[in-house]
Amino acid sequence: MTSRPRRGTISVALVGIGELWENRVKPAIQEFRDRVKIAGVFDEVRSRSLAVASEFKADCLPSITALSERPDIDGVIICDAGWMKSSIIELLTMRRKDCLIFDWERLSEAELQRIAELADDVGTTLMVDFEARFQPVLRRLRELSATELGPARHIEIFLPALSSHLEARHQYLAERELIEWLDASQVLFGRTPHALVARPETSILRKSPSAESQLFSEAISSQKALWWPWWGREGSHLSAMFRPAAPSSKRVRDAVEDAGKTTSPLSLTFQREIVTPTGELSCDEKRRPEIRARLTFANGSSQFSSTTELTWTPQDGVVNCEDLSGERPAHVLMLDQFIRRSIGGLLPVPELSQILRFRQLLRNLSWEPQELPNH
Repeated sequence: MTSRPRRGTISVALVGIGELWENRVKPAIQEFRDRVKIAGVFDEVRSRSLAVASEFKADCLPSITALSERPDIDGVIICDAGWMKSSIIELLTMRRKDCLIFDWERLSEAELQRIAELADDVGTTLMVDFEARFQPVLRRLRELSATELGPARHIEIFLPALSSHLEARHQYLAERELIEWLDASQVLFGRTPHALVARPETSILRKSPSAESQLFSEAISSQKALWWPWWGREGSHLSAMFRPAAPSSKRVRDAVEDAGKTTSPLSLTFQREIVTPTGELSCDEKRRPEIRARLTFANGSSQFSSTTELTWTPQDGVVNCEDLSGERPAHVLMLDQFIRRSIGGLLPVPELSQILRFRQLLRNLSWEPQELPNH
C-alpha cells in the first residue's frame, strides 16, 4: 500500500466519544486546529458520533472497517474502543493507521504481544497514553537534570492508596498508575529497570494480621498472582532494580577515575499512602489526588506534590520554587508528539510494546524476605 505524501498537518479519525474525549482529547484537538483535521468519527452510540462529526465538520462513520478503508485518514485517536479494543487496534494496524491509544489498560498480554509484533512488521506507530512523562513537572525535571542538578540518582514516588475492595477495576487502575510512573522514572533515569521487588509492610500486617498474612503467603506461593490487590493498599512498597551501567568508552572510564568517583547505583521506590482525610480512595473518584515524589540528583534534590509545582535545591542550598501552571498540559504535549511522529518525525514516543515490558516486570516481581507476625 502506498501512503499519500505527508504534510505538516494530519487527518485523523476518532473512536469512542465519552468523558475522556470531552476532558482531555477535545481540548488538545482545539489547540491544534491548524495541524489536525478530524475527518471521521465512530462511536457505538451513533447519536454521539453525529454530534461530534457535526461540530468538527467530519464524517460519521458506520464502522471501524469503513474507517480503516479511508485513504485520507492518517491516524486514529482511540479514546474508548469498548470490548472490541484488540480487534480494532489490530485492523487499524494492518491498514497502516497510526494510533494514539488512551484506554490500553484492559489489553491482555497475549493481545499486546500479537499487536506489537504486527506493528513492528508493518511499521505502524501505536502510541499509548503515558500521561505522567508529559506532565509539566517531569519536563522541567528533565531540563534541570541536564543543567543544574545533574543525573537523577534516587526517586521516591508516593501514590494514593486505593479502596480495599478487591474488585477487578482496581487492578487496572493500580497497574496503570504504576506503569505510567515506571515509564516517567525511566525517562528521568535514562535507564530501564530489570526487576521489581515487593516488600510487605509489617504495619499493614498488624491491622488485619490473618487476612493480610494469608494474602502475602498466597501471593508468594502462587507466583505473585495476587500482586495487584496488595499493591493498591496503604503502605504497599515496590522497588525497581537497575543493572550497573558500564562506562561507554575508555575516555569516560578515565574521567571517572580521575575524578575519584564511581557511578552511584540508581534507586527507584513506589509506596502507597492515604492522602485524603476520609481514608481510602475509590477509583470512582472523578479526580484523584496528585502523586508526590522526592528526588535526589548528582548535584542537588527536588520534590513535588503537584504536577505543576516544583521545589528544587542545588548544591549551594538555595531553594527554588516554581509554578508550572502556565506550561502546556500533558494531554496537549502528547497530541503534539503524536502529530509529529505521524507526519514522519523520528522522535521517541511511548509505544504499545512498552506496556508489555512493564507487565512482564510485574508478573516476575520477587518478594523481599520478611518474617510475618506471629498470631
